[in-house]
Amino acid sequence: MLKGCECIIIFTDSMAVARRSVDLSVHTGQAYSLAVCKALSEWFSGGGDRSLEFIGTLSKLEWGIHHQAHLASRSLPPIPAGRRPATSPDSVHKHITQTALDSWATRYQDNEYRGSQFLVMHKTKGNIIAPMYANGGSWLKLVGEDTRLCTRMCRAILNHAPIGEYYRRFNIQEDYSCTHGAERQTREHIFTRCPDLNTRRRTPKLLNELLGFLQQNPTAFGFCSAPEGIG
Repeated sequence: MLKGCECIIIFTDSMAVARRSVDLSVHTGQAYSLAVCKALSEWFSGGGDRSLEFIGTLSKLEWGIHHQAHLASRSLPPIPAGRRPATSPDSVHKHITQTALDSWATRYQDNEYRGSQFLVMHKTKGNIIAPMYANGGSWLKLVGEDTRLCTRMCRAILNHAPIGEYYRRFNIQEDYSCTHGAERQTREHIFTRCPDLNTRRRTPKLLNELLGFLQQNPTAFGFCSAPEGIG
């Protein structure tokens, strides 16, 4: 540290790294954080008014001295990750997560695990949509914050919906037929033949097709309204 220095201002294009540099919790690179905090602790103990400030600055702006420092740091050899980088917390976490995702994707191909009533959806290029949890998951991210649409989409995909087919499968004492006379109100009937709805030629295979159908038919896979005077 420079003698007489009372304030340290660091311009950085990565605030996440700046926060990690003074984070004493268990994480990859903790040894470097401990070294930084030790040096800062000694410096802070030298005066009550000393301060440290991080300021985010985008590298693409190529701002003066910050850009020079950026180029200088990029020219330096990389900092070694340690003797056994594969056992760092981040690496172990990444390995465990990937293993779980691989197992999930494999088991999802098994109809018994997925469920015989599950409506398999495809991407626009024809590949089956595989389960994932990141960025909102494989199905839910497309419905945004529309709770009603999300609920009806889940009912349609799982075939757990207030329709005749579901009532019959679980022996629920409700009418199994469609309001227009079809003997069984099945999911396929709702998608392709129900006179009450804007139907399709086939059961949707693409998730966008399913959402389009639900948006055009706001009552599909929803509960009927209570009779007048009730609720």
